[in-house]
Amino acid sequence: MTSAMHHHNSEYLNRPLSVIDARLKEHPGCSADELSTHFSVYFSSPDAMNSIPLYTAASSRTLRNGALVRFRCSVQDNSFNPQEYFRHVSLRNAATGATDSLPTVFRDTLPEKNGFTALEPDMRRFTPDLVGEKHPVYCVAIPGENDWVRAAVIASRGSNGDGDAVLADGMAGLNIADQQSQAPALPAKLPDPTSPHAVGALVKTYGADPSFRLNDVIDVVGVIERTPASTEPAEEDPMADVAESAAFAAVPRIHALFYKRLVGPALDNVAGVVSEGDVNMGAWRAEVVSLLTQQLAGDALAAEYLLLHLLSKIDHRSADDTAIGYLPLNISNYPVDPAFSSSLYTLLSLILPRSHRLQLTLDHLNTRARIAPAQATADLATDIGLHAGELQLAPGTLVLIDEAGLRDGALNERGVRNVQHLATAIRAARLPCLIPYGEISQDIDLRFLVLSQGKCMFGIDCIVPLVPAAQQEPPPPPPVAEVDTALLARARALLATAQHAPYSIPQDMVDVIGADYSAQRAAAPSKGAVDMGDLSRRLEVAKLLCRSLGIRELGREEWEWAGRLEEERRLRVGVKKVPAAAATATARHAEVAGR
Repeated sequence: MTSAMHHHNSEYLNRPLSVIDARLKEHPGCSADELSTHFSVYFSSPDAMNSIPLYTAASSRTLRNGALVRFRCSVQDNSFNPQEYFRHVSLRNAATGATDSLPTVFRDTLPEKNGFTALEPDMRRFTPDLVGEKHPVYCVAIPGENDWVRAAVIASRGSNGDGDAVLADGMAGLNIADQQSQAPALPAKLPDPTSPHAVGALVKTYGADPSFRLNDVIDVVGVIERTPASTEPAEEDPMADVAESAAFAAVPRIHALFYKRLVGPALDNVAGVVSEGDVNMGAWRAEVVSLLTQQLAGDALAAEYLLLHLLSKIDHRSADDTAIGYLPLNISNYPVDPAFSSSLYTLLSLILPRSHRLQLTLDHLNTRARIAPAQATADLATDIGLHAGELQLAPGTLVLIDEAGLRDGALNERGVRNVQHLATAIRAARLPCLIPYGEISQDIDLRFLVLSQGKCMFGIDCIVPLVPAAQQEPPPPPPVAEVDTALLARARALLATAQHAPYSIPQDMVDVIGADYSAQRAAAPSKGAVDMGDLSRRLEVAKLLCRSLGIRELGREEWEWAGRLEEERRLRVGVKKVPAAAATATARHAEVAGR
């Protein structure tokens, strides 16, 4: 990079507001949208994007105030009102009478100009084009994002690392206050305040309302702005937003120049997504099933259902709001020893981009947890908007719920509410959101995996009682640390690729499915009732089987395989104890898949 190019890039990274002001001086009518487009084009290449420093819990203390930053985040609170602002503020020097005009876009405060004070806008000359609109949302680092994903993000940045080196030439003029400033904890707005990676910021977009929904995941590039916690906006400050500043004066703002919504494959792109042609679906699938079987005391059927569960996602909602594609899973008869659930969760956190472990204990439910987000007060002086809920997680996050820690005792009012909200989230895939005047619900797409000794308390339909391969007490699972890193990479690629694969049911299979269902209904008196719920579940199992095998259309073989899996699962649920040999048929199916 030549010296001139380096200087140019440094200006965009370290002093983006100077770039904006220069363009506004050259093009006075330039809109916020046009400025956003200019920056998004400038940083359109992967290398350019990777040169932008990441805003993280670690870097939030060192990023230069007014610098360009990149924040991969989730929307925790979208309840703020839009804010109107004057596009320019006039200044006057009281001593000389000289005047000046400063742009206010992509900032909340103006730099001090010696001898100059801001003037109130002249409303006699007001026109609508003098005013713009910005839309604040509170965002947090993606909750539950696993360490290997963060490592992959850093690795993708190459020599830029975490981006701090790019700012080195701009740090010389950084004062001590800038270096020491950091985001206030505001733990009530963090879904998991105990996470070392938890950090938040007030993200402001300009122009049309982007209509972000709660828990949307976005990749934001913008200007970071901090104001000292002790600073109170002056009453005459035309840029002050009193309602916001009361609670958020010390919260870092990120004025979004451009952003990208991360949905579907884009949300999991660091998971090593590859084209189907590059994945040996059958062989890799067999490896993953074997890996899961080892963690599930040698139970191949439980491993099969766990794999399908990890691939499940809500495809759409029906007219009656039923979540189609939703497959929460309850593995019952699970060992009480916490080493088993800990080992399983550790493995899952190594192959999934996002996961969260919720250990159900009376103490957690009664005193620590807040399952649903809630607005605690309407007092503007202390209001921080929505207090975070533990289930404010990005779509596709695995939530492992461990019931082993529940003991006899009483739930208090808070505990009862938490259990009710958790039950609603699992049953309807909707998360309640509590506000001072009532309750609203938000659609969610999370994978709920419940480990329990008996049937879990949440009424999950898909239950797989664990049957250890050995008749005696199952031995502890093998150490996850011994799993080959190449195998973990293949598992990540398989899961990320298969869950978004296309799938359809040809007409001839529609006829087969209808005939099979009619035959099962006719045989119901002798073999047990079969209802639409059973049919829907078998259809879902068949779809996930096809995706796990890289098959785009349902065939008779996969349909019959799904039937055998469901028949064996229902047999287990219907009897208290199943011989260890009952899982051998499932193991044979896994061998066939790996060929």
